[in-house]
Amino acid sequence: MILNVHNPAAIPFWYQVRKAKRTIASGYTTQLNQAFAGKGNDGYSMQITYLFGEGHR
Repeated sequence: MILNVHNPAAIPFWYQVRKAKRTIASGYTTQLNQAFAGKGNDGYSMQITYLFGEGHR
């Protein structure tokens, strides 16, 4: 799986990538381009939280 976040405004965000209910990657960044190699039939899930000022969305 290839994960590429297009973020032209460079707004910081927190991300988590999970597979089979386990976090396999997480971090805080403004850009993301990462590949994940996986085996089996379990799907991936991803959560992105953008940070605006003092809050999040």
